[in-house]
Amino acid sequence: MRASLTSRLQTSSAQITKVYGMLLLGLMVAMCLSVTTLVGINALHNTHQQAHNVLKGLRDTYVLNRDDWYWWRVGSPVDSRSTFIRVTTETPKKDTVSTRHTKDFVKKTADAKKIFGDLYFSQDAGFYYYMTTTQKVQDGKQTVSAKYQLWMSLTNAVNLLLTLLRIISGLMLLFFLLGTGFIYGLAKRLNRPLVNLTQYTKVLNDNNWSQAVDSLPVPTKPTEVRELSIEFNQLLHSINQQAENDRQFVSNVSHELKTPIAGIRGHVELIQRHGKRDPKMVPDALAVIDRESLRMQRMIESLLNLSHASQLTIDRQPTDLVPLVAKVVGDYQRQIAQDIMLVADDSVRRRVNSATVEQIFLALLNNAGKYSPPTGIITVRVTNKEISVSDVGPGISNGDKARVFERFYRGSQTGANSTVKGTGLGLAIVKQLVALNHGDIQILDNQPTGSRFLMHFPTDS
Repeated sequence: MRASLTSRLQTSSAQITKVYGMLLLGLMVAMCLSVTTLVGINALHNTHQQAHNVLKGLRDTYVLNRDDWYWWRVGSPVDSRSTFIRVTTETPKKDTVSTRHTKDFVKKTADAKKIFGDLYFSQDAGFYYYMTTTQKVQDGKQTVSAKYQLWMSLTNAVNLLLTLLRIISGLMLLFFLLGTGFIYGLAKRLNRPLVNLTQYTKVLNDNNWSQAVDSLPVPTKPTEVRELSIEFNQLLHSINQQAENDRQFVSNVSHELKTPIAGIRGHVELIQRHGKRDPKMVPDALAVIDRESLRMQRMIESLLNLSHASQLTIDRQPTDLVPLVAKVVGDYQRQIAQDIMLVADDSVRRRVNSATVEQIFLALLNNAGKYSPPTGIITVRVTNKEISVSDVGPGISNGDKARVFERFYRGSQTGANSTVKGTGLGLAIVKQLVALNHGDIQILDNQPTGSRFLMHFPTDS
């Protein structure tokens, strides 16, 4: 249970939601603090300005006695429930007047502590503003000294600020829940194709190839996931194609090996049964065994070469192909009846691996020698315009041209000419070696008859 929960918390959807939630929460807390701070500062400023105006009104009205106080109170809009004023005058006789509840409020401020400026705090009175000012006025022959004191309670402002804070916090919580829920759902929807990729990968791991080929749905958005799905489908197709090729390869190898093995075992049994009674048939049987075993040897060597070529890493260097190919042509000319004509420029430089290029031309010359008549001419061209090997054999049909580079495929002409022997692996090896040299090869019709294998290799640059 814990492992499943931990796994869900580590999904990309959960991680995206977590990051978004933290950003959203941080943003909302910052906004909440900013709003409450601005509202609080504005409230303090307004309170300070209001207290200052009240004291200024007392000074401007010259509240120096009870009559002045009475008329000032009649015209004053001061709320006696939150604003408390006391005026103390000193003449030969001291006199004090105040608003209602001033005495009770002042008692509550006995333990008050100054916060900053004119702002104070008391356990009983809460936050309040306290301001005082004095004034001396010449009244006839006597000087009257007045002291004006003002206490302005901030309880209502604090309560309003707390209410605002609760409302903002509630809205924050609501939007936080809605926002994270929306983002989680959106992240899950965007990640659904990735989940499908994981599921199909598990299918591949179970070797259920047929259930996975090109069956992954491709979403229209987001673009990255769409492109990933397309590439994954192409990968699945390539994997299945390779698996099918491997199965076909094993089937072809089994089929090709059955014939020589059957011939060898048949003649071995023939010798065992009739060798003593008919010694004359033994040399013929041994000749067949020798021929079929040699055929198996060549096939196995070709398979090993093909396997080696598929895993080979080669070092390509700038190479002049003319002397390299001329040597191959000279050596091979002694092995076949056909004449080989070399058409070459003075120098043709390509970036290739010399050893693999020799193998390529040997294989193509061997293929041309099989299908060309003994009096035919094989043409090898190594020029800056063309690198090719041409024969004058029966040619290759358009249907066969696309398949002759497949392993064990020998083309329809083999049936018509059963004397042409081979394993069907030579051209597959050529194709692999050309690809290793970063080149390409194609088959064209030779005129008036035959085939032309045209190759392209990277230039020396």
